[in-house]
Amino acid sequence: MKKVVFISSTFNQVGGGERLILEGIRYYEAKGYEVFLITWNYNEKSLFDNKYTIKNLINLNSDDKFNISSYKFAFKKLTKLFVLRRTIFSIKPDFVISPSENDTTFLYLTLLYTNIKYSTLIFGQMFQIPEDPTRYSLIFRNNLNQIVNSFIGYKETIPLIKPRLSLIKNLIIEVWSYFKYLAVKNSQSIIVFSKQVQWEVGLLYGKNAIIQKGAYTSIDLNSKIDFTPKINFKDSASQTVLLMINRLEKKKRTDLAIKAVNKLIRNNIDVKLLIGGKGREMENLKTLVKKFNIVDNVTFLGYVDEGELSSVISSCDIFLSLDIADFNISPFSALVLAKPVIWTEEMDMDENLINSKLIHVVKPSPEEVANCIKNLIENFKYSSISNNRLFLENYTYDKYFEIVEKSILS
Repeated sequence: MKKVVFISSTFNQVGGGERLILEGIRYYEAKGYEVFLITWNYNEKSLFDNKYTIKNLINLNSDDKFNISSYKFAFKKLTKLFVLRRTIFSIKPDFVISPSENDTTFLYLTLLYTNIKYSTLIFGQMFQIPEDPTRYSLIFRNNLNQIVNSFIGYKETIPLIKPRLSLIKNLIIEVWSYFKYLAVKNSQSIIVFSKQVQWEVGLLYGKNAIIQKGAYTSIDLNSKIDFTPKINFKDSASQTVLLMINRLEKKKRTDLAIKAVNKLIRNNIDVKLLIGGKGREMENLKTLVKKFNIVDNVTFLGYVDEGELSSVISSCDIFLSLDIADFNISPFSALVLAKPVIWTEEMDMDENLINSKLIHVVKPSPEEVANCIKNLIENFKYSSISNNRLFLENYTYDKYFEIVEKSILS
């Protein structure tokens, strides 16, 4: 039996990276592989309300959540490299998959002087993670200005000035960055979600990455669409329901949706904004809603569990995805349910997405978002929806992991 190993520093939250790995495990098991997940930090909640199972879980049991600035955690991982090496050797995998550049660095050090092939899935590149200091290191910083100034979201969140750190920390970051460079460069393949990150990988590592998006299952895509709302969120028959679902962090720009809704209400347009998710920005967002005096028009749903997600999305009229990101899974889930989606110009667009009548691209400003919502309320029609959804076949998890497999074994 063929074997594949996924390696992930942490597997302890409900997020897009965890879902991607779980769908990869499901895909390769369906193909007859024996699949293993090795992690240093595991929490069962990552199984999305037990929608998924992991038959072969190996938890190396570090107690601290991974953070490149958490040197204690990094040291614990380094002390277990030999354990990881023995574990992988005992499995004898056909290939290994890493979901990040940092995980690939540990994997590279583990697999030195072996012929085991591995692929790096760049779900969040170092310029998409504000707290990652490796972009300021000697081996990467020559491209710092060029990359930061190439993307609106980077300019909003990434300072060009290197943070002040101790000599020891700087030395650790320099050594780590050098190994990161070697690790990613020596990947059998690199899979990214956008042209932006493909270009960044070319600059940073001198490698040609493969672009492939994965956002939902083939089963979800082929399910019959029921346009009947499962939940009635409307306060009146004419009200338009807007929906955002994300972890409530600054980079998700949920405040932008609130500001857009405030403008619409001031222009006598009857809308209600549903905000799904939890996070550090929750109280700030509630304060903003009170400041605008639109409490009756904004509802915080809290965490939306896996069993309710489709029902909540099917009950909205327009889905908003305003994240500082070039790819986001949640709006694709809305597209599968034939909902019109508004996302910002930072999201990666290929020919299929550009031609979709369901996708509406805006600049990240309250005025642009509000105007787009107003236009959709007045003009959007659900005609020819089935034809508009054919392009979605390109973005299933099955297609994604088929490409990963071919890229490693070819």
